Amino acid sequence: MKPRPLVLTGRELGRLREFMKACSKAECLRAEAIIQRAQGIPHRKAASMLGAHVRNVFRWVERYRGRPAWR
Repeated sequence: MKPRPLVLTGRELGRLREFMKACSKAECLRAEAIIQRAQGIPHRKAASMLGAHVRNVFRWVERYRGRPAWR
């Protein structure tokens, strides 16, 4: 199953970037993964660039979308 593209509005992108200014390292990693996916970077490449597991990137994006990742 191919994941759906993630589309962020300008406002959502701005909120994520603002959030990244005052978050923990782990939270910043998650936010960056979401931004990268919205830019069209594949899960595997985003995971590799961030030093995370591809499964985690998928889960973070799904959680951001408001859905459990295990569906």
